[in-house]
Amino acid sequence: MRAKEVKGMEKEGACSPQEERTEGVTVEKVREVLKEVYDPEIPLSVVDLGLVDEIKVEGGKVEVKMLFTAPGCPMMGYILGKVKQAVEAIPGVEEAKVELVRGKSWTPDRLTEEGREKLKRLTGMTL
Repeated sequence: MRAKEVKGMEKEGACSPQEERTEGVTVEKVREVLKEVYDPEIPLSVVDLGLVDEIKVEGGKVEVKMLFTAPGCPMMGYILGKVKQAVEAIPGVEEAKVELVRGKSWTPDRLTEEGREKLKRLTGMTL
């Protein structure tokens, strides 16, 4: 999903302008937006894949730390860019920093329950 679309969805659906002013940017809002960012090689969101390792929010500054399914993932730069765009589109975000976590490996245990179900429906695989 394009950042512009994410921004539009945020304005129309998730919370009213009043709510945005009183609540500000939250980890939950960031996670919800990231559910719309998909790995182009695997039809699952970065959240359902368990690629999002950590989200930190301090006022309008957001930091997202991510893992990838393989160290040399050819889509790494693309996905990191899409995550940054999506986070920057959230009302109230002044700065978004997206980093790759080094020294930590992704495993299938990181898949969300929803991600496991989607993967099973799409591929017949159970992890």
